[in-house]
Amino acid sequence: MSVLTPPPPPGKRKAWTYRPVAAPPLADFLAGGEARQRFLRYWVRDNRGNLFDLAFFFTFRMVPAVRCSHFGRWLGRVLVPRAYVGPMQRARANFTALFPDRQPDAIAGMVDAYVESQGRQMVEYSAVTRLARRPGGVCHVGVEHLKECRDGPVIFMGLHLSNWEILMQCLSDLGLTLSLNYDPPRRRGRHWIVRYVRTRAGIALLPPGRQAVRPALRVLEAGGGAASCLL
Repeated sequence: MSVLTPPPPPGKRKAWTYRPVAAPPLADFLAGGEARQRFLRYWVRDNRGNLFDLAFFFTFRMVPAVRCSHFGRWLGRVLVPRAYVGPMQRARANFTALFPDRQPDAIAGMVDAYVESQGRQMVEYSAVTRLARRPGGVCHVGVEHLKECRDGPVIFMGLHLSNWEILMQCLSDLGLTLSLNYDPPRRRGRHWIVRYVRTRAGIALLPPGRQAVRPALRVLEAGGGAASCLL
């Protein structure tokens, strides 16, 4: 019987500056060597992944919202344990630390729920608006307090629980003006999808990284909306 060794604790992340990868020019391909590899990586290898992400996203926009969730749950069980071994180990170690009195079977059930949630989130990007507005799909509790935020600047702090994209759509549907800072995905196709989904929800996207600080302050000083920060 093997013993699972918990991964080392994550280090403290400092403020960071977002620098998108510049598109290599044709001259890099002609130069050969590392420059050519950089050109091929950006224009050929990375774009294969980008095309897959975009095709996956638009295909599931034609699938009923609930079926998107169900397929995502299945995909999470199949994909996450195989492709994301490190996060799986961290999740299991975190659940064990948070619930030391729980039996291994209970911890395993939490991990299963975690991987299903991760899979649903991947697929539900194609159905965020439909899920948020589906009759009986989302229960709004305490929204009267949120409605008070319409008249003044507010910093909204949210947790990454379940699908936070649906939370943003619900807040926008309540009439709140939202500005969001975010950590962009590495793949350009996924970055485009994230921006597409959030801007269609009526969310103003702040620049990633510490470049968001001054624009966020201007939003708050204007007093006309809420600056939203997800943790």
